[in-house]
Amino acid sequence: MKRLDQRGVCGSCWIHTAVATVESALAIKRKKYVILSEQQLIDCEGRQSGCMGGSMPRAFNYIAEYGLYEEHLYPKHDWNRSASKDCSEAKRKGAKRFKISSHILFGDNEEKAADWIAKNGPVAVGMKLAPAFFQYRFGVWIPEARDCLHSKHSHAMAIVGYGVEPLNPFWLFRGSLLWHLLKRRGYYFEGGTPYWIAKNSAGSEWGNDGFIKIARGHNVCEMTFSAPVLLD
Repeated sequence: MKRLDQRGVCGSCWIHTAVATVESALAIKRKKYVILSEQQLIDCEGRQSGCMGGSMPRAFNYIAEYGLYEEHLYPKHDWNRSASKDCSEAKRKGAKRFKISSHILFGDNEEKAADWIAKNGPVAVGMKLAPAFFQYRFGVWIPEARDCLHSKHSHAMAIVGYGVEPLNPFWLFRGSLLWHLLKRRGYYFEGGTPYWIAKNSAGSEWGNDGFIKIARGHNVCEMTFSAPVLLD
């Protein structure tokens, strides 16, 4: 998974996530990385709201039915401003579109999601968005249940791997004032914690070089998983 997009104020996490998982699955199968058009999905999947949000199943359904062009054939506009939609085939006539056969839903089954990642590559995750998410910088993020309980916003990311956080010397300071101060600033030092590695779409300046470790096995913030299924 090569690129780290920065979507600005556009609520297009569903686009980045759907396209990123398809690109990664294709790269694993074809041994070659192809950059697909995210702009095509935001312009042409007419049932969704573009920068106002969308759903992963509909994104995958569009890719299965119509396929995506490479990005150089359908380049990105400035998503922070209104852009003219161009879904016509005329100037891309004959160009290859990359399709999937379908997608699979894992619901909140983390074991099945982990098994898919190990065998096939990244999966998409949708989850409620807790305020502490925005401050994340380091370690395994373990939000309190109440942080997500009343959240009115959801977010999508690509889960690219998983593991277990090793113990570290800072564990000795657990519960101290310094521990809590660092946690409030997005630094987490919980050793021995199983985690997911998620790629966000806010650019490399966010989080830990654009990535976040999220506690695994706790169904954090009502996580639900899905993944594209490639054509044979």
